[in-house]
Amino acid sequence: MQKLTGLPALYLFLITQAFSMIGSRMTAVGLGLWLFAETGNTTPLLLTVFFAELPGMLLGSVAGALVDRANRKWVLLLADGGLALCSLLLLAAILGGWFRVAVLYNVALLQGILAILQSPAKDASLALMIPADRRDRINGLQQMLFPFAGVVAPALAGLVYATGGIGAIFIADFVTFFIAAGAILVMVVPQPAVDKENGESSNLLQDLRSGFRFVGAEVGLLVLLIYGMITNYLYNGSLELTVPYVVTITGSEVATGFIFMASSLGAFVGGGIIAARRTVRRRVTWILAGALLTSAMYVGYGLVRSPWLLAVTLFFLMVPLPMGGALITSLLQSRVPPALQGRIFALFGQLSFVGSTLSFLSIGPLVDRVLEPAVGQAGWQLVAPFVGLQAGAGMRLLMIATGLLLAVVTITVWSIPAVRNLDTV
Repeated sequence: MQKLTGLPALYLFLITQAFSMIGSRMTAVGLGLWLFAETGNTTPLLLTVFFAELPGMLLGSVAGALVDRANRKWVLLLADGGLALCSLLLLAAILGGWFRVAVLYNVALLQGILAILQSPAKDASLALMIPADRRDRINGLQQMLFPFAGVVAPALAGLVYATGGIGAIFIADFVTFFIAAGAILVMVVPQPAVDKENGESSNLLQDLRSGFRFVGAEVGLLVLLIYGMITNYLYNGSLELTVPYVVTITGSEVATGFIFMASSLGAFVGGGIIAARRTVRRRVTWILAGALLTSAMYVGYGLVRSPWLLAVTLFFLMVPLPMGGALITSLLQSRVPPALQGRIFALFGQLSFVGSTLSFLSIGPLVDRVLEPAVGQAGWQLVAPFVGLQAGAGMRLLMIATGLLLAVVTITVWSIPAVRNLDTV
C-alpha cells in the first residue's frame, strides 16, 4: 500500500487529531464528573492538572532534544499508544475497585511525560509537511481544533456518561486513538536532515547546547519566547477564575454557561481568521496587535457587569489568542532549522508551562488572601469607582490590572527592533 504524502497526509493527520482531541477531552470531562461524584472534592482535579503539567515545566527541553534524535513517526505512535494505555489503566482501576487518587496522580504524571514528547514531534513534523506559503492557514486550522473540541467534547461526554457511564467514555477515547494511530501508520512523516553543527555522533547534552545556542543568538526569538512565558502567566490564572468571577457578578449558572460558550466561540473564530488567510506577511505585528486587543478586552471584562457585555468582552478577549498561537508556530517553523525544531518547540512549551504553573499557584491565593479581603478596606476607595465595593470587586481589579500589565509588556516588546524585524531578517 502506497503511503500518503503531502497535503492529503497533512489534512488526514489534522482531521484524525481532531477526533483524538475530542476523545481525550471527553475522558477528562467524564473522569471529572465521576471523581467529583465519588469524592465531592475539587482538589484532586486541580492537582491532576498540576501533575500533568509538571513534566513539561521540568523536562520540556530534554524531551525536545530526544525528539530531534528519534524517528518522529515512532515518537508520535509510541506517545499516542502510551496515552491510550494510561486511559486503559485508569479504566481498569475504576472497574477493578482499586482506584485511588494516588493512581490518578501517577497516571497524570506519565501522561504529562508522553505529552511533552508528542507535542514537539507533531509541531516539528508538520513543519516539514506544510508548504511554506500555507503555514499560517494550517496552523490556524490547528488552533481551531482545541475550542472545537472544547464545545463538542463536554456535550458528548455528558450524553455518553449519562447513558453508558465512565466505561463508555473510555471506550470512545480508545476508538479515537485507533483512528489517529491508523492515520499515522498510513502516512509518510518526514525526517529532518542531520544537525550540521553536531552531526550524527552528537550526544544529548550537545544537542541541548546547540538548541540553547541557537536561541541565544536569535535575540528577537529569545525575547518572543520570554514574552510567551509572561503572557501565559497573565492569561492562565485570570482565565481560570472565569467561573467564580462570572457567577459572583451575575449570580446565574445559565449566564456562566452562555459566557463560556462565547469564550470558546471567540477562540474558534480567532483560529478561523488565520485559517482563512493563505499566509500572513507581518506575523509579529499581528501577534502584538492582537495582544493589545486582548489587553483592552481584559480591562473591559473587569469594568462591565452585564452578562451580555461580559460575553462580548470575553469573546473578543479570546479571538487573538489562537491567532497568536498559530502565528508563533509559523514563525518558529520558518525561522528554526528543521533539525532543531523539536528542541525549540519544546523550549517554548517549557517556558509556557512555567508561566502557566506559576499563574495557577499564585493568582488564586492573591485573590483569596489579598484582593477580596481588601474590598471596602482603607485605600479601596481609590479603585471603588471602577470595580465597586461588592463581592467580586477584587477579581474585577485583577482583570483590569492584567489588561494594563499585558499592554505595558506588549508595547515594551514591540519597541525592540529585533522583535519587529523577525519577519524580515
